[in-house]
Amino acid sequence: MKSFLYLFLIIFMVSCSKNTSEEEPESAANFSRANYDTTAIDSFSVGAANIDVAQKIKMSSKEYLDSVAAVKKKLEEEQLANEAKAKEEKEKADQEKKEKEKTEKTVAPAPKVELPPATTTTPSTETPANP
Repeated sequence: MKSFLYLFLIIFMVSCSKNTSEEEPESAANFSRANYDTTAIDSFSVGAANIDVAQKIKMSSKEYLDSVAAVKKKLEEEQLANEAKAKEEKEKADQEKKEKEKTEKTVAPAPKVELPPATTTTPSTETPANP
């Protein structure tokens, strides 16, 4: 039994002793560049895709392209409506101007008649005194 106890004690000491093997610590010079994309991806979001990739996917989707086309069409319609409105306003202003000119021609102002200047001498009611 003593031999069993000594054997157990020796195994315990060897297993708990400090491992003094000489290994080189890993340094930054030993690392090689990875041949794949190492961009961080937000794994907590829905879809977990890179922002650039998600934007490219969104821009290439049919719904996005349809909405862009709809916005362009709406802008063109608004531009045409604004041009038509401006044209109508211009025509209305021209028409009002013509009507105003017609009324000025038909109703000519009466010519001014100049009166001769009034005299300031009035006959006096006093009688002259005799000397």
